[in-house]
Parts: sequence; structure tokens; C-alpha cells
Amino acid sequence: MANLLIVDDDLENLLPLALALEGDGHRVSMTDDSRRAAEIVHRDAIECVITDYQMPYVDGVQLCCALRSHPSLAGIPLFLLSAAVEPDDCPHCWTRFFRKPIVVNELLEAVSALLAVRLAAPTRATQHGPICRQAILRCELTAASHWTAINAACWP
Repeated sequence: MANLLIVDDDLENLLPLALALEGDGHRVSMTDDSRRAAEIVHRDAIECVITDYQMPYVDGVQLCCALRSHPSLAGIPLFLLSAAVEPDDCPHCWTRFFRKPIVVNELLEAVSALLAVRLAAPTRATQHGPICRQAILRCELTAASHWTAINAACWP
């Protein structure tokens, strides 16, 4: 499917979302630090970014604006998530906004739809070629699919 990056300072939001996206066939990189997100996007050929809005240091809107300012990243889908209302007092530089708690299936459908449009675009194939699809991603955190299983005997 696609190389995705999730940026959220709250692991209780980050990890289940990563698991859902991996379950849908995507390769997921994660970070809880919005300042490192741009580095990951460039290093791992990320095709879509999902970011929380309210984070310390650099918030999700600032991250989206910074990513949009790079010509090579200007077209990637950027999803902004927040428990607050969609910000309207700043430049609207994200592709789509989702209010928390999100409906995971709606997010999965939106990601798939936007990525399908990007993959079908003729400039996409010539710009990145097949190497992009074969990129090996290095996650900042252990991928959810590699977690140790819980022993059901000790579950309350």
C-alpha cells in the first residue's frame, strides 16, 4: 500500500492508529516528536502524514505548513487530528481534518482514496519510480505488528 507517518505526542492515540493502518496494509513510521517528522518524511519517502494538532513545541498546523513549504512535499496528503474544533485562525495547509475520537474506518477510507489519486497521477510514477514503493522504513517506535502478544491467562 503506502508509506505513512503518524505524529502524535500521546502514545495512547499513536499506537492503536498505527495498528489499524498496518492492518489495512500500510507501512507505518511513528514519532511522538513533531520536530523530527520532517526528517522522517525525507528519509523514508513518506507518502502521507497523519498528525495530531495540539502537541508541544511544534503543533500539527505548524508541521503541515512546514511540510507544504517544501516543493517535493507540497502534494502529499496531510491529515490533521484533534479533539478541538478545526482551526480557522491560521493558514489551511492540511488536506483533511478529523475530529477525535475519530472513526477509524473513515480515516482509512480517506487515506486510501487520496493515495489512489496520487498513485494514478502520471507525475507520481516519473517522480519517484518503483524504488519508492520498495523503500524499507525505519520506525522511530516498534511497529505495532511486532509487539509481544499478551498472555491471556493473566488478563483480568
